[in-house]
Amino acid sequence: MAWFRTTVIALSGLSLLLLSLTGAVLLGRHFRPILHRHNRPQDSLPALVEKLRSAAVFEERVAAGRAIIAGGSESLVGALDTLCQIGQADAQPVVVPQALQALAVAASDSPAALGEALRSDKTNVRIAAAMVLRQMGPKAQPALSSLTKGLSDENRWVRWSAAEAIGNIGPQAAAVVEAMLPLLDHEDRFTRRRVATALGRIGPAASRAAPRLAKLQKEDHDPAVRKAAETALYLVNLEALAAAAATEASPELQKLLVDLKQDDEYTSVAAANRLRDLGPQAKQAIPALALALRSKHKWVRVAAAEALGAIGSDAQPVLPCLEQAAGEDDAELRSAAEAAKQKIEARRLQN
Repeated sequence: MAWFRTTVIALSGLSLLLLSLTGAVLLGRHFRPILHRHNRPQDSLPALVEKLRSAAVFEERVAAGRAIIAGGSESLVGALDTLCQIGQADAQPVVVPQALQALAVAASDSPAALGEALRSDKTNVRIAAAMVLRQMGPKAQPALSSLTKGLSDENRWVRWSAAEAIGNIGPQAAAVVEAMLPLLDHEDRFTRRRVATALGRIGPAASRAAPRLAKLQKEDHDPAVRKAAETALYLVNLEALAAAAATEASPELQKLLVDLKQDDEYTSVAAANRLRDLGPQAKQAIPALALALRSKHKWVRVAAAEALGAIGSDAQPVLPCLEQAAGEDDAELRSAAEAAKQKIEARRLQN
């Protein structure tokens, strides 16, 4: 019997050994890919820039952008230097728009890094940084100080993109309005036009620019600048225009305008929906609806966009407000604003 017990013990030990070896093999198969991913060398900067330029999937471009930004300021400047090519000082830059778009998404959590790049000694780097910030909308606010300095850049492409980026930040850029006013007298008409447009996009928060915009509208020798000033003047005066419309409107419309401004979301949405149903008859509500596009309540903003679309071509002066809403992250708001823009433009062409 002793030999039998010895044999059983030996076989049991062998079985345990085999089980241990099998488990080790299975664990190795599971962890090998993880260890391989962890230990594989990171892509070089040229490889990341190439992905940013030409990756077939947009998410891969964004991932490359994030990796570039994570590499620090030298990495970002190097990428921008490659992405933007210029000839003479004021020549039109050659860029890959999809690469800048992906970099704008990648930099949404670190816009200050682009602000640093905007101070580069290299003109093409400053141009590319300003162009990326221009696409970031309100998310570019942390770079506002650098963008303000960019307004006085010797290169017109930097000035233009910086002005557009500030306008796209919207009301949160109100602090730099005073610094923008002298540029309404800039010798370059394209700079004057872009700064006027930016002030309009800041909206009522830039109301102190109204006298300068009114002067520009009347006196500038360039018709495009005068038109930009006219539109901007309307947008910075939205609050005064809304108040004036409320005093002249019918009793029904007055009630709806009061309800539209209420802090209660349901009341405001119901008012906007009724204005939508009135269509062109509610054109006096256009300034108030444009203001409602900046409500803290999402569905008020959506309903305001729908109402402006229903009003049609008369709402053309507030198209910049709808363009800003169409660039935001919320899918429902983007869709409503884009649809409203299309309706307004379609009716304008029909008229």
